[in-house]
Amino acid sequence: MKLQADTVSSDHEAQIGHVAIDPVKEKKLLRKMDLCICPLVMMIFLVAYLDRSNIGNAAVAGMPEEIHLVGNQLGNGVTLFYATYVFFEIPFSMVLKKLRPNRLISALILGFSVSILAAGFIKNVAGLYVTRLLLGVFESGLFPCLTIVLTTFYKREEQAQRISYLFVSAALSGGFGGLLLPQRRRQGPDAPPHAIRRALRRR
Repeated sequence: MKLQADTVSSDHEAQIGHVAIDPVKEKKLLRKMDLCICPLVMMIFLVAYLDRSNIGNAAVAGMPEEIHLVGNQLGNGVTLFYATYVFFEIPFSMVLKKLRPNRLISALILGFSVSILAAGFIKNVAGLYVTRLLLGVFESGLFPCLTIVLTTFYKREEQAQRISYLFVSAALSGGFGGLLLPQRRRQGPDAPPHAIRRALRRR
């Protein structure tokens, strides 16, 4: 009886291991996954990369004069981002073993969103340094999380192309930043964003 049960189990496992997949249906499924997953992942990484690189646009728009930067303080602010970015990338990769990527991604997006919003209300170089450090912390875990998401849904031979979309997003972020800068510079000092920022700075 036991031998018969083992034989049936082995035959069942063999059948499962040789299930035929319709190539046409597989392509349709892959196309649907690309339309649902890739645009969202690309948008997240594009916004994150825009946040880290928009300090150059802010410098052109007059931020150094507004917060009274001197010497190499702007360059120090740029460097501090990468200090925490490099330091926390490995710890976040280890946290992924304990925490589900979707929860960690949500926390990271919230964190870098608050950090970049706070950067709009800084008053001095200390505020610049703090916001850049925090931005580096929260963005350091984003690439590992998004990579895990892509490798979860796609087969090994499909992963390289989808992960390359993240680097495409990083390149596109420079173009978006350049498009936003002229609009920012055309706004007068009484425009709503500037009025709100000045009011909050006085508090």
